[in-house]
Amino acid sequence: MLQVKCSDNDLYRVNPVFTFLEPYETLKFDVVRREGQPKVDKLVFVSASADKDAKKPEDLFVVEPVGRAAVLPLLKTESFDHLAMKNITQNENTAINVGSS
Repeated sequence: MLQVKCSDNDLYRVNPVFTFLEPYETLKFDVVRREGQPKVDKLVFVSASADKDAKKPEDLFVVEPVGRAAVLPLLKTESFDHLAMKNITQNENTAINVGSS
């Protein structure tokens, strides 16, 4: 299972926040940033094991799980108007792999 945490929930929206994920499975996330001042933020992807009969991953993260974490730094450097005019396809295929131990 996987949980995505963000350093600034007022600026960023992530979907899904909680999900079940098999080892080495690929999953796409939507990350949206609201307009705001440039600053450094981060997304933290926390993984943990779950029983096969688990139904809701958010219930399993009520107690801080022991698992692996991957940190993705985020930095806004330009306004969204400028980004819309640039070719940003190289960023559309960014993937983060969180393997099992």
